[in-house]
Amino acid sequence: MVFPELRSTENYAMKNPAITSDLSQLSLCFFVKLVQDQGDQIVVSYACEHGNDMIVEIYPTRTDFFVGNKLFRFNSTNLYDDTWQHVCLTWENTQGATKLYKDGQFTEQVTNHATKNYALKAGGFLVLGQEQDSIGGGFDREQTFYGRLASVNMWDKVLSESDIAAQYTNCSVPHGSVFNWSVFKSLTHGNVTVEEPFTSTNLYDDTWQHVCLTWENIQGVAKLYKDGQFAGQVTNNATENFTLTAGGFLVLGQDQDSIGGGFIRKQTLRGRLASVNMWDKVLSESDIAAQYTNCSVPYGSVLNWSVFKNLTHGNVTVEEP
Repeated sequence: MVFPELRSTENYAMKNPAITSDLSQLSLCFFVKLVQDQGDQIVVSYACEHGNDMIVEIYPTRTDFFVGNKLFRFNSTNLYDDTWQHVCLTWENTQGATKLYKDGQFTEQVTNHATKNYALKAGGFLVLGQEQDSIGGGFDREQTFYGRLASVNMWDKVLSESDIAAQYTNCSVPHGSVFNWSVFKSLTHGNVTVEEPFTSTNLYDDTWQHVCLTWENIQGVAKLYKDGQFAGQVTNNATENFTLTAGGFLVLGQDQDSIGGGFIRKQTLRGRLASVNMWDKVLSESDIAAQYTNCSVPYGSVLNWSVFKNLTHGNVTVEEP
C-alpha cells in the first residue's frame, strides 16, 4: 500500500468495526518502508468512543506505541532507512509489558503498569496512515503517513518469537485473528494505492532463471513469466492510462532515490544478470516461451542487452559466453 509524498488528510485506509471483542493481549505486525527524515508519522490508530485506544507513531529516533492512551516508548529502533522492514509489537495486560521486534529479532521491552488489567475496547475504527482526533476523522496533515505499508495484521494473543521470526524470514504472514491485511485493500481513500507482489514466484534458488514482465495501461495489468511459463497476474487500476515518461535514466543493480543516483548499499543487486531487453509492446506467450526454450533473445525495441556491456561501473564485470 503506497501513501504518496504529497501529504493529505484524504489519504488513509479505514475499517469499522475493526475489533469485535475486547482484547487483554495482542500482537500487531506489519512491513513498512519509510523515506528518511520525514518527521513523525502515524502508521496505525484505533479509536473508540472514549478516544484513541491504540496508536503506532514512528519518529526518526524512536517508535511510540500507545495502548489505552498510555505510552510505551522504544528508543533503540530507527526505521527510517528507505528499505522494507518488518515490525511486530506485542502487549499483554498481566504485567503491562510491550515488546518490539524488528526484522524478526527481539529489540526492546517496555513496561507500563498503568495498562495492567486494561482491555482494548471492541467496536472502534481502525485507520492506517492517520491519527484520529475524533472517531473515524479529525486527521492532521502533518501526521499523515508517507511511505509504504504491507501485511498489517493483528492477533488476539502474544505471538511467539519463532512465529514472528518466521514472518520476516519467509515473508509468509498468516492472517491475523483480529483483522488481516486482505480486508484493507478495498478500503483505501484518497490517493493511496495498492501494489500487489507476485507472491507465487521464488527466484532465490542459485540457478539461472528467465523472467519476463509485461504491463499495459488499458486495464493496468502486469503479468509475470518464469522460465517461459505464465506465473501470475496483478492489476493496479491506478496505472490505467499512465505512460512511462521518456528521457530518464535506466540503472541495473540499484534503486535510484535521485535521478541517476541516491543508491543504497542494502538494495544493491548481488548475483548475475544477462539478456536484459525491453520492448514497446506486450510480447505474446509464445514469444516469451521461445526466449527461454531456445535461449535465443531478439534485441529489445526500447533497449537491448548489448549496449550495457560497455556501461558498467565499480566492480561489475562482463562474462561473455
